[in-house]
Amino acid sequence: MDRQMAINAIRKKLKESRFDHSIRVYETAMKLNEIYRVDEEKLALASILHDYAKNLSIPETEQILKRAGCYEKELSYNSEVWHSYAGSELVKTDLGITDSEILQAISYHTTGNISMTLLDKLVFIADYIEPARDFPGVEKVRELVLVDIDKALLKALCLTINFLLQSNIPIAIDTIEIYNKLVKK
Repeated sequence: MDRQMAINAIRKKLKESRFDHSIRVYETAMKLNEIYRVDEEKLALASILHDYAKNLSIPETEQILKRAGCYEKELSYNSEVWHSYAGSELVKTDLGITDSEILQAISYHTTGNISMTLLDKLVFIADYIEPARDFPGVEKVRELVLVDIDKALLKALCLTINFLLQSNIPIAIDTIEIYNKLVKK
């Protein structure tokens, strides 16, 4: 699958606002790749397709994860993050993408994970800082990513964890584990 095919796939699958967001994430990821240099095609596909399952209902998303049979831990997380895991499954079944690095980047783009690769981090951060994002602290993450992606990721995780704590929303174990890893670094 090439970039244009991926763009066509999300155009059919997502609401217009989510489609526009996905294109901004892709554009942001490509700019960040000028600094960090991962496989450009894998980054392009993962960033374009990261929200492939975002517009599904919670029951539909849950059904996909249960049918896949390997998401028991993830189903215990807040349902707002399920789309990342379901998206990984759907791009595999709907679009025939089997590259494990692309699928992993899609899976981890909301919670992070202790085994995040540079590709995973770029998709996570591009999603977090795309130009339409406007919340306290996002500018600091935008500054940090130009210097050190791990510092930017740690700041993004801190902001996310604080938001979840203040909103009384459960925090994914994966988020806590990558946060702890980065703090110790």
